[in-house]
Amino acid sequence: MAKKGALYSLIKSLTKSEKRYFKLNQTVTEGTKNYLKVFDFVDTQEEMDDKAMAAHFSNQSYGRQFHVTKNYLSKQILKSLRGFYASSSYRHQLHELLLDIEILYKKELYDQCYDAVKRARKVAEKYEKFTELLEVLSWERRLLIAQKGSVKAAIYVNQIIRYEAEVLEKLSNINQYVHLAYNIFDESSNENSIDVLRKYPLVADKQNALSFSALTLYYHLQYVVNAFGGNPESGLGAITTLIDEFEKRPHLIKENPDSYVTALNNKMGALLHMKRPVHEAIDMLTKIRAVPDRYGLKQDNHTVKIFMKTYNVELELYRDTKEWQKGGLLINEIQSFLQNNLSYIADSYLVSFYYQFAYINFKLKHFSSSLKNLNEIINDLQSAERHDIQVYARFLLLIIHYELGNIIVLKYAVDATRRFLNKLRKPQTFEKRLLKFFSKLSTSATFDHREIFKDFSQEIFKDIDDHQKAEIIDYLDFSEWLHEKI
Repeated sequence: MAKKGALYSLIKSLTKSEKRYFKLNQTVTEGTKNYLKVFDFVDTQEEMDDKAMAAHFSNQSYGRQFHVTKNYLSKQILKSLRGFYASSSYRHQLHELLLDIEILYKKELYDQCYDAVKRARKVAEKYEKFTELLEVLSWERRLLIAQKGSVKAAIYVNQIIRYEAEVLEKLSNINQYVHLAYNIFDESSNENSIDVLRKYPLVADKQNALSFSALTLYYHLQYVVNAFGGNPESGLGAITTLIDEFEKRPHLIKENPDSYVTALNNKMGALLHMKRPVHEAIDMLTKIRAVPDRYGLKQDNHTVKIFMKTYNVELELYRDTKEWQKGGLLINEIQSFLQNNLSYIADSYLVSFYYQFAYINFKLKHFSSSLKNLNEIINDLQSAERHDIQVYARFLLLIIHYELGNIIVLKYAVDATRRFLNKLRKPQTFEKRLLKFFSKLSTSATFDHREIFKDFSQEIFKDIDDHQKAEIIDYLDFSEWLHEKI
């Protein structure tokens, strides 16, 4: 049984390119295409509403078995996506070659089948697709027996059997590394755990890594063991070596960029943890953003996320180091990127970025720009799930209106913020305190404002523990603003 809203989620996940490819594919098929009407209706829905969809099509002949049409549409979309991504990875190409091998074998076209087997084996070996390689070798055995007979093929078949055993050993070796990597903290729960882990054969000697896939996990373990074992320089060295090893194999980066990008992110994290100069971390962020172009990755949701994560981290770095000018210079670049890739970006990401922009512009005293960024959140992205940012965006909006001298607007903005909080959840004591403060500012004479700021600075964090205070300031540094006003 299909899950409620599954079709809506599937269609809304499609990019413009994927939708165009789907529509073009349907033009070459014959028969009625009622499912396309359903596709277009769902595509225009702002939110999931199965009842509205069913009611819309209730008078149609296919409306009586609407679930059948929906299931068929889902299958057609997935079929289209398989075609769209068929050439995007060598795993897809291997699966197509394996289908070709099976068809050619059944038709007893053994010469053509053997050519397909050789191509598939070469790809599987080059990209370490060991599971698929075992399937290829299985077909190679069957093909040799069919061509030569079991007696004449015995020598070759035994060679393949030995090779299969080697491949199975590599798969087992990878699984052992994966187990250790995912359970490293469970394994290290006892005293002297790091010393114990160092002595594990898989961790102690890289010669125990039987493939590059295993080697990446070996260096990951070296990085973790050293980072938590009080030897961060060695941890940094391990992750740097892994990056170097990846860069000797650009074909593997192109096939699976995630592991390479993870290594770069880990190095950046290590640099920050070791309090190395910030420009070193920025250099790593720049290197990560260069990955899609450098390795010819297809522009899609995945590559867009690479950019978005690095941009977000860089903005956070400039906020932490109070390098507001550098943050301001980066905003234009990010805005251009967001505008060009809106179809790939979820509202929750956009909310986060616009809040970063608003805060940096506020610190630069570009109040009109900050106001524009905040209006993007409050007016256009209010349905996004980031309620934490939605709340602080409204409090920052109150500050901006005050800075712009919009005292009359401020009064109405306070009321709007209060309504928003009451609708969202029960307002916290700290939030009530802020609303009371801004309400007082909006109804008092200007010459009284300095005293109001002074009084509020004494009570703003009253009865709030240090942890909660640090969390609040991380979103919006009220203390710094109040001090500046006083």
